Amino acid sequence: MSNSEKKVKNIIFKKNLVSLASNETNILACYPEFQTREILLDGEMQCLRISCFHRWDLDRSFIDWAYRLLEQSVQARFKTFGFRWSKVETRNELAKKRGHYLVVTDRRSVPIGFALYNFEVESGQAVLNCRWIALEERVRGQGLGSHLIKAMETIAKHSQMEAIMIALPRQDTLTMNLFIDLNYELDKRTVPGAMYVVLSKPTLPAEQEQDADGTTEPA
Repeated sequence: MSNSEKKVKNIIFKKNLVSLASNETNILACYPEFQTREILLDGEMQCLRISCFHRWDLDRSFIDWAYRLLEQSVQARFKTFGFRWSKVETRNELAKKRGHYLVVTDRRSVPIGFALYNFEVESGQAVLNCRWIALEERVRGQGLGSHLIKAMETIAKHSQMEAIMIALPRQDTLTMNLFIDLNYELDKRTVPGAMYVVLSKPTLPAEQEQDADGTTEPA
């Protein structure tokens, strides 16, 4: 088989992996350690629940809430970084059918945070792409963001993705440091001088790579 044929076969295999991951239901059910998180909330310790949803499992009222949370927690910072904030584009991103959500709820089942991600083939890699992480101000600073990131890493490994990645504004050092503390590194997909940087972390063993037929072989 020629190199070009191997590359085509490999891409097809990775697209199939992404398709399987995108259609799997409630991956977190396999990992109970990521389904809850105890934090201080409203003056007392509460056990929060983290649930995994396909976008199509969530109604419009959830998207409305998620957008309002982004407005409150992200919009001002993005404008400070020199970005234009578009309500239409942001809502469209939240509502895309390929999206997956980790939703954090309190003991009354009221949502207080979320992570949005999707599976895709990016630059020849099967990856989990983290799009947004947003938490209400009253639950920040207690490790919940890191907990969601680790949950997504586990989902990526479970789904045989090669890496997890996120694009961040270059000036958003606070969020970048959160990921760097979890061993994320500057990705080669980062364009020099661009307003965004891409951080990534491998989720397959470094000494192995996915072969086109689904087996692994030495890199």
